[in-house]
Amino acid sequence: NIEALVADFARKYRLAAGDAEVLKGELRKRAPSKPPLITALPVVMEDGNRYYIAAHEGDNVTAKVAEFVGVWGLSPEYEDKLLTALSERVERREKRKKLLELPVSAAD
Repeated sequence: NIEALVADFARKYRLAAGDAEVLKGELRKRAPSKPPLITALPVVMEDGNRYYIAAHEGDNVTAKVAEFVGVWGLSPEYEDKLLTALSERVERREKRKKLLELPVSAAD
């Protein structure tokens, strides 16, 4: 969170309020932004908890699914099912026509 980070820094080094605002602006310009989210596949585990495999623009879907399966210790049969489901969702999403794009900037 840039706001909290700058506030702590300003307090620690006794920056003037104007200088803190300049620092905040520069940090926002340089902060890496995440690529846009294409889709997120919900996966309900045996214990009832729901987790998501998120696919951002430019992600390797196979690698994302393999990582998820590895983290949660799922069997290879689930990996195939999840890969098929996520690939289909990504493909459907990418075929949709973009109607409107709104830039949104909000605090974390």
